[in-house]
Amino acid sequence: MKLLKSHVTTSVAVYGGAVILLLAAIWTAYQYVDPAPPKKVTIAAGSRSGAYYQNALKYAKIFAEQGVELEILETKGSMDNLARMSAPDSTVGAAFMQGGIAEHDEHPDLRSLGSLYYEPLWVFHRKGLKIKALPELKGLKVAIGPKGSGTNDLITNILDENGVEEDNADLIETPTSDTVRHLLDGTIDVMFLISGIHSDTIHALSAPNSGVHLMSFARAEAYSRSHRYLTQLTLPRGAINLADDIPSTNVNMLAPTANLVVQEDLHPALKFLFLLAARKVHSKGDIFAQPGTFPNQDALLFPLAEEAESFYKTARRCSCATCLQPRHHCRAAQDPAHPAADAALSAVQVHAPGLPLADQTAHLQVVQAPQADRYRAYDITTHAAAQGNYSPSGNHGPRGTQHLGPALLHGLHLLPANPHQPDTGPVGKAG
Repeated sequence: MKLLKSHVTTSVAVYGGAVILLLAAIWTAYQYVDPAPPKKVTIAAGSRSGAYYQNALKYAKIFAEQGVELEILETKGSMDNLARMSAPDSTVGAAFMQGGIAEHDEHPDLRSLGSLYYEPLWVFHRKGLKIKALPELKGLKVAIGPKGSGTNDLITNILDENGVEEDNADLIETPTSDTVRHLLDGTIDVMFLISGIHSDTIHALSAPNSGVHLMSFARAEAYSRSHRYLTQLTLPRGAINLADDIPSTNVNMLAPTANLVVQEDLHPALKFLFLLAARKVHSKGDIFAQPGTFPNQDALLFPLAEEAESFYKTARRCSCATCLQPRHHCRAAQDPAHPAADAALSAVQVHAPGLPLADQTAHLQVVQAPQADRYRAYDITTHAAAQGNYSPSGNHGPRGTQHLGPALLHGLHLLPANPHQPDTGPVGKAG
């Protein structure tokens, strides 16, 4: 098991690094394009103590490394983010949103860049209550999350399907901090919340002497099949606290995914930069997802942006850490000594430290295949091929260009020619 886990982690590090390198090259390429991308973009996050805001801070650091300011907007949550992005005069370029909060045809100008991670739904109740299904919440005091939050929207809909409404239950819409205190002191009976497993809130409510119990969704499969934005998850026994064996049994849970949403007309370079940030921040995995599971194109809130389609096609093909091509199409990748992308990039930086990042990507191919003095670049959209000679000091783009940047304008993939890469035609057409 340890060997398998190590193999998975290593694979993600190698292949994920290659995809990140490609995205970085595409971002660099756009610096040569007119009009150049804006140097500032706004993202709607959530409350300062929430996961959305903390992730936005990580994104901002990555953006700053590329000379772009990511302004973080504090909001009430997913529904507030949706309203801000949908406003006619909106200046918000991107936002984190919970899956399932809207119908895509009601917001034709919004696009998803992908799902980022599971957002598990937790249902805690006083231990004196014997609750096995949601219809049993009638007559109880139930906290459903603050108004304007994705939690509130999700729980309102699910409770309505179970016949639990304002006329037969006391539905409370207070901030999470207040709700936790009220549940622990017995003022309320049940609390719904969406949170990561390592949050202070989850650990406080799960403490052995908390007087609170975590409900397991006995009908989790039915919910996930009737609501495609929900995924059935299993919280393993002892996952919260191994020493105290919390939980003492496996728990069935439900989870929407966090979506990264952008305006359709956001500059393509900024979309690629968001994808680069998403890959760096969310690919490590957690108790519910293996490394490399996210970001992905499942459970999307809105149609996938074209730039994201290019990204996920590349990610699916990526086996060779250098040329981003399937392993059986790349003879060099079958060499046991074939280095990882980060090691190869280090070699580039030694041999050609003055090259821009996009040009380093082209040089990277030649470092790994010194016999190849030519490359082919395929446009993933049109499959139009361009060929050219590579020279560290001269023309290393398609004929007539002096730098690689414009060659990546539409997400071009650099494919070294023989012997590193057999002549199989456009990407995706090889047998």
